Amino acid sequence: MDTNTLAALRATHELYCQLTGQKLTLRFDRERLWYEFLRAGFSAEELKIVVAYLQKEIRASPNFDRVIDRRSA
Repeated sequence: MDTNTLAALRATHELYCQLTGQKLTLRFDRERLWYEFLRAGFSAEELKIVVAYLQKEIRASPNFDRVIDRRSA
């Protein structure tokens, strides 16, 4: 894998972690998923849109309060 591709994978992964507040290591399985994401032509801007949409939908879920309570237990 060339240096530019690896840098793009890392940047995409870092952006995802920032957007979601998760601290995930960039293991081979995730590296492969980001590679496929970028190869399919998706961009960082589209990742932002998808994450924002999913976060909005999760917050609007009737189970949201229960999920949060379980996570903090």
